[in-house]
Amino acid sequence: ADFHVQTVLSGSMRPTVSPGDLAITQGVPMSSLRAGDVIVFTPPTETQSVLHRIASREGNVITTKGDANSVADPWHATLTGATGYRLVLVVPYLGWLSELRSAALVAAGLIVALFILLEIRKGVGARKAPVAS
Repeated sequence: ADFHVQTVLSGSMRPTVSPGDLAITQGVPMSSLRAGDVIVFTPPTETQSVLHRIASREGNVITTKGDANSVADPWHATLTGATGYRLVLVVPYLGWLSELRSAALVAAGLIVALFILLEIRKGVGARKAPVAS
């Protein structure tokens, strides 16, 4: 399967996706994309890709809008190629880990996460201990 993972940086798609979330998109036939789908695309005159919802589609021309925005995006984008990328899963909060550039920071983040998991496990284990009569 053709999956892409990206960290969401803006709040334009709240509450569907928030900054710091990981957005997982899957490659699908361009012809299957419909109004209502959340897709990754590069708007005309932009270099950075955007994750927004298709507001309308006529042929290969779409209008888009961020869920948190009150108005549609100012462009009409043309879908090109055979494959489009549709949002299939959102993983809350994990995006910050993939954005860390330093191996030391990644290691520190993983150590903290492991410590938290061990503390939670310890707490669960303590509650399961039999009560002495």
